Amino acid sequence: MAQNRTKPRMRPDQTLLLAASAVALASWFVEPLRFVLIPLIYLNTHLHELGHAAAAFASGGLAQAIYVYGDGSGQTPVMGGNALLVASAGYVGTALLGGLFIAMTGNEKGARHSLLAMGASLGLSMLFLVRGDGIGLASGLFWTAVAFASSKWMRGQALMFLARFLGVQLCLTSAEAFGSLYAASREGLHSDAAILASLSGIPALLWASAWLLLSLAIVGVSLRKAWRSAA
Repeated sequence: MAQNRTKPRMRPDQTLLLAASAVALASWFVEPLRFVLIPLIYLNTHLHELGHAAAAFASGGLAQAIYVYGDGSGQTPVMGGNALLVASAGYVGTALLGGLFIAMTGNEKGARHSLLAMGASLGLSMLFLVRGDGIGLASGLFWTAVAFASSKWMRGQALMFLARFLGVQLCLTSAEAFGSLYAASREGLHSDAAILASLSGIPALLWASAWLLLSLAIVGVSLRKAWRSAA
């Protein structure tokens, strides 16, 4: 007797992960959607610089301030701390945060807690560390408000979609930033990789390559966990 075999249906959280990834990718390649990237670039810069600051404090140093500028660049003057950890924490830290958002937001509770944690981190950094021009400051306030407001008023799949969309976007923006890092490393310009090259003697391009491979591994593990985990 023939048996009817039905294909396993995707779970809702898997569907949301695919949808968030598709929209995130579309925003990079569909011209009318590229306006979405502007505030996300500011968010990535803010979190990148916050990674430097957190690594400085964690390794016994001091972050004097975080500067986020309207052109999407940033800077974090640091005194002391572990130079390897501090310089690496920007790019790798942003990819790690994006990976955590992807991996931990397969249910409403995880999405809410992730956004609350991001809002609290951004809010504290705005109070004590962030400086810069008006656009950079406004962006920090905007994303702090978005994180808290969405965690309070959004529900269910909409909340999960937002959290996973942000996670995928952080990973994509980090990947794009590596392109700029490679260009700076090849041309000998100032960058996080150049700082470590001057300290260690290891070429900046190798540092940039190592960070990229580590970040890709983080994203790959996070996507695998998110796809397999139950909602």
